[in-house]
Amino acid sequence: MLLLNNKQRKWASLLSLTLGGALALNTAWRALHPPNVMPLSRLQQIQAAMQANEEVVVPLTSKSYLNTLLLKMMGATGLLTLSAVLSPRTPKTLEPDAAHPAPSPEAVEDEVHEDFLNQFKLKVAELARTMPWLIEILKAQIIVIVGEPGTGKSSVAQSIALFRLILFACLIDIIDPDWDNNVMRKTWLCGRGIGSEAQGLFREQLREYWSDLKGQTYSDHQGHSVILDELSRWTTSENVPVSYMEGVIQDLYQRFRRKNIWSILLLHGLQQEYNFGNAVKAGTLTNLYPAAAILKLQQQKSTLGEAEFSAIAQYKPPGHPYTGDTASWQDITIPREFHAAHIIKLLGEGAKYFGIGLSTPEEIAGAHTVATMRDLLDESITSKGDLIERLQRIAQAQIQPGILLPEDEILPNLEALNTAELQMAKTLHTYLETKTLKPDEGGFYLVREIWRNWGSKQKIWPNTEGFKAFLDQLQQAGIGTQKQVGRKVCWRFLKGFKRG
Repeated sequence: MLLLNNKQRKWASLLSLTLGGALALNTAWRALHPPNVMPLSRLQQIQAAMQANEEVVVPLTSKSYLNTLLLKMMGATGLLTLSAVLSPRTPKTLEPDAAHPAPSPEAVEDEVHEDFLNQFKLKVAELARTMPWLIEILKAQIIVIVGEPGTGKSSVAQSIALFRLILFACLIDIIDPDWDNNVMRKTWLCGRGIGSEAQGLFREQLREYWSDLKGQTYSDHQGHSVILDELSRWTTSENVPVSYMEGVIQDLYQRFRRKNIWSILLLHGLQQEYNFGNAVKAGTLTNLYPAAAILKLQQQKSTLGEAEFSAIAQYKPPGHPYTGDTASWQDITIPREFHAAHIIKLLGEGAKYFGIGLSTPEEIAGAHTVATMRDLLDESITSKGDLIERLQRIAQAQIQPGILLPEDEILPNLEALNTAELQMAKTLHTYLETKTLKPDEGGFYLVREIWRNWGSKQKIWPNTEGFKAFLDQLQQAGIGTQKQVGRKVCWRFLKGFKRG
C-alpha cells in the first residue's frame, strides 16, 4: 500500500491542482473557440440537401468534439478533487476563536476557565480524529513503540502522552537513565523525569518510584502515562537486577491493568533477545504484546547515512493477536506535525493553562532554596548583627530543600480529621508530589489549578467552594497553609504532614 507523508501529500496535491487547473482552462477556451473547419462528409451532406431542395440542420461542432470537451471537463474535476483530498489538513493554531477569550490570570471564575480549556480540547480532539490509529490507542493499557535509534520513538511517545494530558488531564512520568542528555536535546518537553544523575543511582530512583507507583490507582477517564525509555540499558549499564526488571515488565500487564496506569515502552526491536539478550526469561517481554498497541517505525537514511524519522509505521491495534509476523499489520502515516514541540506551539497561550512543561526534583529544590533565603532574610532585620545571624542560619543549613520555615514547625492535628478526610489529604499530597503542576518559588500551587486537574475529578465536591472548604479544614488541622495573591488563592502542604 502506497502511503504518503505530509510533505509528499503537499507536493502531490499541488501537482494535481496545477494539472487540473490547466486542463480546466484549456477546456473553457476550447468551448468558447470551437473549430471553424467543416469535415468533408458534412459538406457533402449539405450539397445533397441543397440539390434536393431540402432543409438540413448544420451543428456548429461535431459530437466527437463535444465528447472530447466533456472528457476534459471530467478530468479537470477529478484532478481538482484529488488535490483537495491530498491536501494536508494541519491546523494553523489550536487556540479558541475570539468568542472564547483567555481568562485573566487573576480570574477565579471556574466556568470561564473550563469553557476556555474545553475549546482547546475540542480542537485537539478534532486533530486527533485525523489520525484514526491515535484514537484507538489513546487509552491503550500498553503501547510499544519499536524502531532503531533516531527513528523518532521518543518524539512519538511524548506526543501521545501530550494528547492524553490535554484531553484527559493524564499526568506524565518519564523513566529514562539518559534523562539529562535528552532534556538538553529537547527530546522531552513535558512530564516528570526519573533518571537525572543529580538524584543518585538510576536503579535506586527506579525502585523508589516503582514502589510508589504500585500503590496508586487512577480513574477510568483520567489515567496516568508512564514512558519507559532505554529499557535495553536498564540491566546492563544501569545494573538493574534482571529479576527486578522481569517484575517491572510483568507489572505492566498484570498489576497495572485495573489501576489505569498506561505504559509506553520504547524498544529497539520486537525480539526479546534484541533488547535484553538472554538475560531475562523467555516470554517476559513478548507476553505483553497481544494486549499492547504496537507501532513499528520505519527508518529512512539521511544524507549522512543516519537513521531518521520517515513518518511511516506498521501498526498492530491493541487486543489483536501477536504472531511475530508484521506483514498483516496496518500501514499508517505519522504526520511530521505530530510532534510535541509543534503541538505546544499550536496551543500558544493555552500551554500554560494546561501546565505543560518539564518537572525535575532540581526545579523544586531550587524553588525551595530561593524561598528559604527570602523568608529568612525577610524577617525583621534591625541591625548588622541581626543580618549576620540570619546569614549564619542560611550557611549552617547549607541552603538545602527541606529547611523548616517557621510555619512548617507546626505539628499537624490529624485527630481533627476523620479517616476519609485524612486519606483524601494523603491522596492530594501524593498527586502534588508528581510535580506535573508547577509551584511558585515558595512551593505554593494555584488552588484553581489543583481543582481543575485533581479536585473536580474526584467527584466529591460539587464546586470549588466545597473544595476550598476542604482545604480550610486541612489548614485548621495544621496540614497545609494558604495565601492570597491578588485574587488568586494558593496552597501548599506543610512539611510536618507525612504520608502514611
